[in-house]
Amino acid sequence: MSGPAPVSQRGSGGGAGRQRCARRAFGGGGGTGHETSAPARCGPVRSGEEPGGAAVLVGPMGEEVAEGPQEAPGKPLVIVAVAKKNDDISDFFDMVSLLINVAGASCKRKDMIRESQQERVAKAIGSGQLSTETGLNQEQSLQRAGDTRWSSHYRTLQRINSLFPDVIEVLQYVEKEGPTDAKRRQACGLMDYLKDFDFVFHLQLMLLILGHANCLSLSLQRKDKDILEAMSEVQLTKQKFQQIRDDGWDSVLSFVLSFCEEHGIPKLDMEQEYIDRHKPRKKTNRTNYQHYKYD
Repeated sequence: MSGPAPVSQRGSGGGAGRQRCARRAFGGGGGTGHETSAPARCGPVRSGEEPGGAAVLVGPMGEEVAEGPQEAPGKPLVIVAVAKKNDDISDFFDMVSLLINVAGASCKRKDMIRESQQERVAKAIGSGQLSTETGLNQEQSLQRAGDTRWSSHYRTLQRINSLFPDVIEVLQYVEKEGPTDAKRRQACGLMDYLKDFDFVFHLQLMLLILGHANCLSLSLQRKDKDILEAMSEVQLTKQKFQQIRDDGWDSVLSFVLSFCEEHGIPKLDMEQEYIDRHKPRKKTNRTNYQHYKYD
């Protein structure tokens, strides 16, 4: 399977020292002990008992993140920062950033996405595939993720997921009518990547993880939230992450395969040998199943 031309430098680390995001989500063998020994956490959790006081924050994998008072909305940001230690997830977010730059770089392209969505929704409503209840089928646009806005990464991925056919249409336009050769090549590379199983898998995985963190952060921002209720919700979110690690593989894979089928993206045979899109000629001695579930 071939992918787009590299758009960022990959980390030089590898082997036993590489942190693996999918293993954090699903658990399993194939790695060093510290990667699966701690339960998955929904962002940083206070180790102290005094609300608002100084405390050591514990990240999603049990690592100490920071000291001092911290606010609940920062939890998804910590999850993203930890996830980016994995090369594949880091590449994923780099490509998402490039996608926003290319597909949403001008008012014309934003208008194209909006018009494409309107036509698609109208057609789906006419055929009975979508309902017209209040609040449904609202107009959307791509949103740039910000490292200081706690929910922006989740919203960005949500928009890409729901606007996928419209984004592809804009990239096809840029590939043909882009202002420069560089922009046209970027659009071509992005289409190759977005139509790859690897992208779909990481999109659905991060939507699941950040979705739970987003729900927790929204709940903890309520002014009527007391400390006992907050601690209970943090514990419940931790249990959800543990459930994903233990039993989440089939659920995530079903979302991935459904997305691939809906958008005409080739599915992978999980028993075939995994091909690294960055080094397609190098044998990995790993099946697709082993890579996506454990690596």
